[in-house]
Amino acid sequence: MKKLLFTLGTFLHTVLCLPIQAETATIDSLKRELQLAEQKNSTKEQLIELYQFLGAEYETLDHDSSYHYIQKGLSLYSKPTFEEEGYLQLLNSLANYLFMEGKIEQAKEKFKTVATHAPQLKERRYDLEGVVESSIGVCYRKLGMFDSAVYHYNRAIDLCKKQKSTKTLLPPIITLACSTILTSAMKKH
Repeated sequence: MKKLLFTLGTFLHTVLCLPIQAETATIDSLKRELQLAEQKNSTKEQLIELYQFLGAEYETLDHDSSYHYIQKGLSLYSKPTFEEEGYLQLLNSLANYLFMEGKIEQAKEKFKTVATHAPQLKERRYDLEGVVESSIGVCYRKLGMFDSAVYHYNRAIDLCKKQKSTKTLLPPIITLACSTILTSAMKKH
């Protein structure tokens, strides 16, 4: 019995701690890369990408650090530059930050801004558009506006179908849509 408990404890420790160690290693690597990029006067695009990656890595670990890197990236723009993917990615990260902070209405509006401008990118990014539409749906769901949530989930599904690989995005979006429909139906009865 003791051996079984020890094995189970070891397994749980490994399962729970490895992702944190992997995230820390990724963050450390990105920070080193950012430091080198800043020292060699890298391009604005390279810096923006690193700030965006760091903001995304910190998203679930440390909101303040996530916000810090998102703002550092946005500060490289003198004015809104909606035609650049990097700018829209940073706005999407900012919307995620607002959502995590419980500022659902503000997050929804940021996501909508990204959704409005993403189709005009030089290279169409259906994956970005699908994720953003799904995020708008999540915001509406949190606000109790189930019909609007389902509308945006359906838009997300349609956009994901247009990209070559739908395996990663479609199942979670369909699950969210079904869950929202069921919740809405239960609230009506």
